[in-house]
Amino acid sequence: MSSHAHAVTSPHKPILIQGATRAFHVHQVPAASDNLCWLIEYEPQRVALVDGPSASEVLSYLSQHHLTLTHILNTHTHGDHIGVNRALEAEGLLSGLEVWGSASAPTAIPGLTRSLSDGETVKLGALEGVVLLTEGHLNGHISFVFGVSAEADAQRTEDELALFCGDTLFTGGCGYVFDGPMSVMAQSLERLARLGPNTHIFCAHEYTLDNLHFALSVEPGNMALLRRAREVLSLRTEGRSAVPSLMSLEVETNPFLRESPELKRSLSSEVQEGRAQIFERARRLKNSKAYRARSIEELLSSLDC
Repeated sequence: MSSHAHAVTSPHKPILIQGATRAFHVHQVPAASDNLCWLIEYEPQRVALVDGPSASEVLSYLSQHHLTLTHILNTHTHGDHIGVNRALEAEGLLSGLEVWGSASAPTAIPGLTRSLSDGETVKLGALEGVVLLTEGHLNGHISFVFGVSAEADAQRTEDELALFCGDTLFTGGCGYVFDGPMSVMAQSLERLARLGPNTHIFCAHEYTLDNLHFALSVEPGNMALLRRAREVLSLRTEGRSAVPSLMSLEVETNPFLRESPELKRSLSSEVQEGRAQIFERARRLKNSKAYRARSIEELLSSLDC
């Protein structure tokens, strides 16, 4: 665990999701330096944890709020996502919990009790969800959508949904492409972008401001993006979190979900290139970190002129 202060010093209060068939709360628990753990309160005081690097922050939150942990949902097997499993196991607290993870995970998930496949329906009490295979960041990476029981319904609905997408989709950006290939990550993001506009995006890290910094560098004429960047800068200056966001906002402002003429020009994209090629150009450019030559404050100031 990092000895530095977490990127989020003023976490969200429990977030109410008004699903079509039932309402539920999602609790935000900052951990390590920028990880965001999520507790899905599917019944009063009963919660499922999505990912985590360690156990201390989660255990403290559970105790303070009188919550009972019943499940761990792992999106993938990087250490900052299954670290909580290992820590709970070391303390003798993993036994008795339901642990759900990908059937195609490349490494073992500590305490795994249920292997999940693409399109599978899951239930937390009466709260229904669906599993989506969203590879690219890591082989076997899955995401969970709660508030619906089928992917097709999740794409059609105007109701509120909760998407727990690990390191595939970030607010304003996306995860690194480790296992890839790039085309697979592009397909995963395109799949998530088809979810309903009122899908709340609960990703695993608070990287929003840096992601919007890059987004502004490639699409400075996007007025929705400009407004969002100003709002997030204010939030983050105060130590507040910009996660979750809505899919409608991501589609408007996230360069990894877009292919506007301005974005294509910034990426020197050829006319005939499709979504996968545009994504790869954007991801490689962000990897270079060239956009950090100017701070986001300087960039915003220049766009205000």
